Amino acid sequence: MAALAGVGIKTVSRVVKDEPGVSEVTRQKLLEAAKGLNYQLDTTAQSLRRASRQTLSAGLLLPSVANPFHGQIHRALGDVLASHGIAVLAASLDDDTAREEELVKAFLRRRVDGLA
Repeated sequence: MAALAGVGIKTVSRVVKDEPGVSEVTRQKLLEAAKGLNYQLDTTAQSLRRASRQTLSAGLLLPSVANPFHGQIHRALGDVLASHGIAVLAASLDDDTAREEELVKAFLRRRVDGLA
């Protein structure tokens, strides 16, 4: 992206992190380059650099995604957390304790910041 826009890596970093110190013309050029490359932030890589090691993700274990009430919980939690830049990963337990144990382990391996 830096090469495409004709700027340095630090400038790209500033734009991606929405930091000051970059002219609006350069910022727009980089945003266009990012769009053209279909650039997506790698939140896992970012978490390695954060002192807190946050992954900006939360795990949600629902008794059954077939239950409309559980869908409403998922939607409400997703809306609130999305406004804080946090992604919700959800799974259905289907009243299976072995499945629950495996899902908890899977979410923890993915280093979710919270589990509900």
